[in-house]
Amino acid sequence: QPSWNQQDRYTGKFITPSSNGNQYLMILYDYDSNAILAQPMKNRTAKTILEAYKKLHTRLCTAGLRPKLQRLDNECSEILKNLNLLRGSRINNKLSAWSQIHGTFDYNTTPIAPPGTRVLIHEKPQQRTSWAPHAVDGWYLGPALQSYRCYNVWVWETRCE
Repeated sequence: QPSWNQQDRYTGKFITPSSNGNQYLMILYDYDSNAILAQPMKNRTAKTILEAYKKLHTRLCTAGLRPKLQRLDNECSEILKNLNLLRGSRINNKLSAWSQIHGTFDYNTTPIAPPGTRVLIHEKPQQRTSWAPHAVDGWYLGPALQSYRCYNVWVWETRCE
């Protein structure tokens, strides 16, 4: 039995593209670390799929994991990245899947709230008129993990992130 197992899946096309034009997600599950990783894709051409796979593969290799067995599939449902904070690693059961791949999660730099929480998004004075409301309604989607104290939100007025 190989000690390393990885599975790739793709989501179906999203109803609305993201603000970056992405319409699909490549989902990668690593058995040993028990991590679920996701990489957005603009389309499902061979070049785009290969680029997404290389990014996910590099992320695992950076964490010291090397593929020995891989299973491919064409479709799957969307999986949240935050799930890795709750899943235990199979390599070290005292770590979460997130910690196994990325190191310790710092809740002070990236606070987390329940997805779907109603939020008010501040608009800078240059983006609004002088007597307009200072915020717009939106919904919290999750943390922007590569940014300090930033969040991904859905804005009702624009119908996008």
